[in-house]
Amino acid sequence: MRGYARFAHNLVGGMSKYLVDTSVCVAHIRGDEKAYAFLKQHVPSISVVTHIELVQGWENKQDIRAARAILRELHELSCTESILQQALAFFEKYKLSHGIQFFDAVISSTAIEHGLTLITHNTKHFSFIPKLSVISFSSSGA
Repeated sequence: MRGYARFAHNLVGGMSKYLVDTSVCVAHIRGDEKAYAFLKQHVPSISVVTHIELVQGWENKQDIRAARAILRELHELSCTESILQQALAFFEKYKLSHGIQFFDAVISSTAIEHGLTLITHNTKHFSFIPKLSVISFSSSGA
């Protein structure tokens, strides 16, 4: 896991146009050069859910250090009442038909609320959400 330099100079207007889900952060932690390059170039935002999922995945001190390094550099978006209400509506609507998980509903709602494009390895988890712009990490051009 590399140390980050501050990448904020790459941002336009102070915020990236992307929200990355946990899968992209985990890819970086596991040494994926493409994930590192994407994070360095775009400095995307993350949902507070990604923070929670990274903590949930900690198995040792190295995992903790790697996750904290990412969390220090990316802009974390918190859950507002409107994000949670929209997430609950998505969860109720798509739980049985598409198997959506609640955390994925929150990540989707966060991207929509902030007008961001979601970058993920798992497009099937999100592709059916209306008004969500989602791009496969493998197709992101990183």
